Formats: sequence, structure tokens, C-alpha cells
Amino acid sequence: MQPKGQRKNRQLDWNNHADQRSGATKFLQKTADDPQFRQDVLANPSYAREALIEVGNFASIPPVVQVICLGPSTQERARLVLFLLPESNQPVQDPLLYWIAAWPPYDHDPMPPGTNARTKKMAARARKR
Repeated sequence: MQPKGQRKNRQLDWNNHADQRSGATKFLQKTADDPQFRQDVLANPSYAREALIEVGNFASIPPVVQVICLGPSTQERARLVLFLLPESNQPVQDPLLYWIAAWPPYDHDPMPPGTNARTKKMAARARKR
């Protein structure tokens, strides 16, 4: 992270969807580039939240926003259970469709061969937002 006083000129606005994506991409890219940073955000959710603010260059993030980083193994993913509860009489939506960090920031194809067409279509739609 940058020392205080060395922040970039324009801080991103968490309430702006494009800014959310931009900041999240910076954060995710740093986890790919810096193994120690990755280890730190995996181990400490409160640090991960502060790191997202700093690395993502956000002015702030609302207190209700939780930042949870998990590794790719099924054992690590099993540590998180999340329910997307639809409103009464509403159709169930793809739970990853609108999440800012539900898509990879990396240069490789995020949808390897064998990924079903519906998932690829929803991911492409989410990246356009």
C-alpha cells in the first residue's frame, strides 16, 4: 500500500459502478502480482477491507460492505456460505451476476473450454455493466 499523503489525485467513488470495477480490478491484480499481499488479505478480512480502500483508491467504502477473500481451493471456498434471498414471488437471479469482484482482472480467458454457454453469457453481460 502507498504511504499516507501519496494517494492518487482523484479518488474513486464506491457508489459509481464503473469506479467499483476499476478499484476491484486494481485490488485483484495486486493479489496476483504480490504473494505477500495475497497472503495478508486472505488471512485478515479487516486488513482486506482497508487494503481495498487503499489499493482501489476509494475515498471510502460504506461500513456495511464486507470484504472477504478466499483462495481457489474447494476447502477454502467451503469456509464461506452465502445465501442470496430472493424477494417473495420474484425469480431467482444468478448470485454472481452483479458482484463487482465475480470476474477476474487477469488477461487470460476467464471461461475455460467446457464452461456452459449460460455462464459465459452472464459473465459477459456482467463485465459490460
